[in-house]
Amino acid sequence: MAAEGSGAHRVQPHHLLAVFAGGMLGTLGRWAVGEWLVSYQSATLLVNLSGALLLGLLVGWLAGRPDAGRRQTVRLLLGTGVLGAWTSYSALVIGAWQLAGQGGSVAAMAAYLAVAVVGGLLAAWLGALLGALAQWRAAA
Repeated sequence: MAAEGSGAHRVQPHHLLAVFAGGMLGTLGRWAVGEWLVSYQSATLLVNLSGALLLGLLVGWLAGRPDAGRRQTVRLLLGTGVLGAWTSYSALVIGAWQLAGQGGSVAAMAAYLAVAVVGGLLAAWLGALLGALAQWRAAA
């Protein structure tokens, strides 16, 4: 056990519950999108880009204040739980690999990965900007 004041945190049962519950919701949501969109690659791209945007929004909104209490629980529920399960790097890689193997080319696979990664970075940046703006307006 870490000494008090060392920066180490004890795992709180309600934090675990928040991550587990959020993970269940994120997984169910990702599954639903996969059922709705026929293309595995389209579903994965939509989920990962929207997840990057929403995670950026959450981080931008939560930034600037201590990560404690209700804010920490919200971050664990939504960020780690819901959005951690909603997005999936492994699904992205599998989708890209399948794209190349289904009559596609290595160039198509590379383009898909580039759109996913660059698009995800841009979506996260935009989300963080919007979250910070929303926090600033709420504080004004």
